[in-house]
Amino acid sequence: SLTIHAGNNISAKGSDISSGKDIYLSAAKDIDLSFAGVEYKNYILPQDSAELSSKITAKNNISIMSGGDINGKAVQIQANGNTLLSAGRNITLPSLAYSVINPANDNNKDDRHIIAQVRGDKKLTIAANGTLTTVGAKLTSGGDVTLSSGGNMRFESVQNHTYREGNREFTESVTQQGTELTSGGILTVISNGSILFQA
Repeated sequence: SLTIHAGNNISAKGSDISSGKDIYLSAAKDIDLSFAGVEYKNYILPQDSAELSSKITAKNNISIMSGGDINGKAVQIQANGNTLLSAGRNITLPSLAYSVINPANDNNKDDRHIIAQVRGDKKLTIAANGTLTTVGAKLTSGGDVTLSSGGNMRFESVQNHTYREGNREFTESVTQQGTELTSGGILTVISNGSILFQA
């Protein structure tokens, strides 16, 4: 098993943490599991996009507990057992916008997103005393999924945009990618505030 405890913050941007057993991350304040802050200038190749995300994988269980906030921008979390995210304040799972076409190319656009994916094969629990916000994320379990917040809960979507121009013609497409909640068992969503599902 792998255990990391901090009396203050944990910053694991762009990290790759794995264990053949369990993973326990706990911090008295905030836990930052967002993408690597590299200078990619919003332009990266599709095959390189996955290298930006933080990855946490365990053969058994994953527990991530914060006394403050948990930020998981584009994070990839996968446990073969149970996955728990618990925060004394807010949990935020936003996406990372990027383009696969150099911005200097004015005639074409291909704007995409690396989304956060959190999975517990047996059970997934995400609990925030404050707000719970996801943007185009995938929250998945083969068993029960339980989501709870003391404040508002927002399941937002991202917008992917492609534009092609040439031979006096152009094509444009815009697709919405909403947050996906998938449970093989019971799906429970509890909020003491409001709940928003954005398609």
